[in-house]
Amino acid sequence: MAAGASTVIHLTLRATPRTLPIRGASGTVLRMRPTPSHSSTGLTARGRLAAAAIAVAAVVPLAVAAGLEPSAEGIGTHRGLGLPACGWQVTMGVPCPSCGMTTAFSHAVRGDLLVAGMTQPAGLLLCLMLAMTAIGGAYAAFTGAAMHRVAGVVARPAMIWSVLAVLIGAWAYKLVGAIT
Repeated sequence: MAAGASTVIHLTLRATPRTLPIRGASGTVLRMRPTPSHSSTGLTARGRLAAAAIAVAAVVPLAVAAGLEPSAEGIGTHRGLGLPACGWQVTMGVPCPSCGMTTAFSHAVRGDLLVAGMTQPAGLLLCLMLAMTAIGGAYAAFTGAAMHRVAGVVARPAMIWSVLAVLIGAWAYKLVGAIT
């Protein structure tokens, strides 16, 4: 090391009231900075309420799917909600990008994951993601744990492109199944 030069190393400690400089024998300066404890980074009451709302919003479609009888044809379960037949399917004669989603959800909430995946792979994926959202939201609401790190991973471009690729691949799967 050159004469008069020093190295600064930053250590992070919890529960220290201020930055504490400590000089080592070789001129190295250690500065210890306090970081907030977990309790100060937890959710506020408003954040907990938002997490609870997210959990409820995620549970509702799962509960609706549980109340529907899955169609044996692999599509058309949404008709149990009083909805008309898929306009795309009726007009073009081929499955739309979301054909079979409701049926896949209905199978998945019953634990028939293999059948759900064979019916509509993207439907299975979305159902599992929704279930994880419900669990994460409930966890955050009850414990006050901030879930921003998880949300940060999910919102990354690579993850979004991956989900989009699965959706397109699932549609291709349904189209090939309709043609053959």
